[in-house]
Amino acid sequence: MKHALRALLCVVMLTTFAGRDCSAAITWNLTYTDAAGVGFNDATQGAARRSTLTAVTSYINTVIDANGIIDLEIDSFNNPGSGTLASAGPFVTTAAGFSNGLVFSHATTGVDLAPSLPDGTATFNFGQNFSTGLGAPAANQFDLFSIALHEFSHALGFLSLVTPTGVSAISGTDPGSYSVFDSFLIRGTTGMSLFAAGGDFVGTMADLISNDVFFNGPNARAANGGNPVQVYAPNPFNGGSSISHIVLTDAVMQFSIAPGVARREFSAQELGIFADIGYSVIQPAAVPEPSSYLLLTLVGLSYGAMRRRRRTTPSDSASAA
Repeated sequence: MKHALRALLCVVMLTTFAGRDCSAAITWNLTYTDAAGVGFNDATQGAARRSTLTAVTSYINTVIDANGIIDLEIDSFNNPGSGTLASAGPFVTTAAGFSNGLVFSHATTGVDLAPSLPDGTATFNFGQNFSTGLGAPAANQFDLFSIALHEFSHALGFLSLVTPTGVSAISGTDPGSYSVFDSFLIRGTTGMSLFAAGGDFVGTMADLISNDVFFNGPNARAANGGNPVQVYAPNPFNGGSSISHIVLTDAVMQFSIAPGVARREFSAQELGIFADIGYSVIQPAAVPEPSSYLLLTLVGLSYGAMRRRRRTTPSDSASAA
């Protein structure tokens, strides 16, 4: 590629493709890098964990209409003391402007712009108590399907590349390299956009911690009763979570999840956001009930673990990876 690439490290139920030609589905190549006996290659749980991630990709293929390829590198770590559940992101260019990254381009065009790299990466913390397989999670378990769906969505481009100061997390400049998601952000009280053309941040640091940031894409608005969708923008700025998540009950893309909770389908608003950032979105098939059975690390868009019976604090969400 002409420009350098960096990986953004952020911080599901098999279903049929009703009415679709299966040849039109995205081909997902998941490469697991864990050592033998660890994580996704664990002797007892590894196969079920890998199968769950494959089920996530099958669900995504029922709502995203593309026929390209996605190459994701998957690994894990084990840290019970960390509030991080998982992180993921695409490789993106450092050029100024708005981009979804390599995952989007490979999935929608079939062209691999950086053959020597994966399109994105995802990491899971198995020091937390994850469910295994597609059954409902126990009250003390985090649902692997829900978390993988969340993280893969970040890799697809559902994320912000803005830092607390407004400069790009990728290029370190303003104007800089931001996400297409960023281009739709507005301040709710004024309706003013936070970004101008060419990757120029025209908001303020105060905007990013105002609890008043919204995603203003036309498809998201249409799915939200004509209103923009609120974006997670707490004070203080929650590194790894702020601006890259939405505030919507039961949404997959909330910044945290409690044990025992399963969020395995996108809301209409989330599908609207995917459409606004450039994906062709199709009517989702019904998800069946579970059977009885890029290169350089920068900001981490982390999915924080929200404990039961107490509020999540920034320390419960993982900091930058």
